[in-house]
Amino acid sequence: MKVRISLLGLLCLIGVVACDASASGPTTRTPVHTPSATPTMVSQVITTPNAINLAPTNAPTMMPAPSAPTPTPIRTTLKASVSPDGQWLAQGIAEFHGDQVTYRTQMKVMKREGSTGWAMIQEAPIALGYTIPQPLHWSRDGRYVYFTNRPNPDGCSMFINGADLWRINLATGEQQQVMPAQAIWLTLSPDERMIAYIAQGRPKKLVLRDIKTGQERETPLQVENDAFAGRIVWASDGSALALTIAENSCRTYQWTQGILHVNTTILAQTMLIPNDARLLQTLDWREPNKILLRDKDGHQYWLNPTTRTLDATAIPEVPINSAQWPPFHSETLGFTMNFPPEWELTDRQNGVYLWTDESFGSGPEPTRYEVQISEYANPQARSFIEVATAPWNEDVKRAFTFTSKMIGNLQTYETTSIPSRSGVLYVFFEGNKRYLVLALSPYDAQSPWPAQAKFERLFRTLLQTVRLTR
Repeated sequence: MKVRISLLGLLCLIGVVACDASASGPTTRTPVHTPSATPTMVSQVITTPNAINLAPTNAPTMMPAPSAPTPTPIRTTLKASVSPDGQWLAQGIAEFHGDQVTYRTQMKVMKREGSTGWAMIQEAPIALGYTIPQPLHWSRDGRYVYFTNRPNPDGCSMFINGADLWRINLATGEQQQVMPAQAIWLTLSPDERMIAYIAQGRPKKLVLRDIKTGQERETPLQVENDAFAGRIVWASDGSALALTIAENSCRTYQWTQGILHVNTTILAQTMLIPNDARLLQTLDWREPNKILLRDKDGHQYWLNPTTRTLDATAIPEVPINSAQWPPFHSETLGFTMNFPPEWELTDRQNGVYLWTDESFGSGPEPTRYEVQISEYANPQARSFIEVATAPWNEDVKRAFTFTSKMIGNLQTYETTSIPSRSGVLYVFFEGNKRYLVLALSPYDAQSPWPAQAKFERLFRTLLQTVRLTR
């Protein structure tokens, strides 16, 4: 696999951001410790602008008033989603302060045009990991949004998307707990009557829960105790589901993955693909005999669950509609943008970072595509090439190339000539005595990963939404 170094370290080296030891890259997996509990949430009526702004506000709250002003968070993590009709915005936010003793989370739901919405707030101690609320599903009738508190455990973990399930009535703001915190991965059925989830603890169990009655049926998974299970996808008629089984993933060089089929009526299990070194994983199942899979290098396949055969026929690209992406506003860096809802966003004091939970390759540090956003001051109004090459030697300066173009009414400069071990695509937006820098990594124009085209397409769509606010 390709070796990757932290892009933050590179940006620190060239002076784009300040060095921050807390923003280190991924580490080798160690045994997992899950957060101890999910705190009870309280409601708050809010009125918000139509963009996500992670700067502190003076909104009223039902939490006890602090004795001193709340300090600016040193790190804020965000998951957001827009309803299918484009009318509603849901945000799960976690704020971490300098003492790193407690953290504060909010689940916000609001009309996109800025009218009143609702926020559920909680505070909890940081123990062995933490949880963050995130939108999970918008109901087909447009009445509800479902959300979960996703554990972020300390150590070796895979396939974690949520522990509990809540439902918010969009008309009234009423919240209802549909399921307590007892899962590590959960997915609603196509008819929204059932939840399929992987239960916490051992042995590994798949559970089907009736949302209306709470009645559950369960089956122990026919896997090793140290295996991970998740990425559940339902057949469109609800008659079956498929999920991914990871074996030996904490012993990274023995890591394999398999695809398990479960009949939802009798809970019969069939291993469609066992212990495969390609690390195949389930993505979707919308057609009767076509389960969409992806391997560790980003190649996609159709799996026929009847014949158990793989078809590598090209998968049609899904159209991108950035108007349906959640908006984001950074007062610190002075810009707005829309970003893909499947990406997680973290706002630190030295920059904004976006990434997905998709990983590629194998070994101790699988590759994750990420975007980092920072500011490069230019008080002397020097030319772009002077600014970009200032930290580098004459060999780099002589070989430096870039292209320039307008994005909207903004002048931009694009380059891959800044040295890095994993490759980075930089785009500089020229502002008033400053540059806003967006960087996609890893990036290799000569021999890219198969997945690079997808992430470059999303990145270039994101660039079209950037606006400078100062």
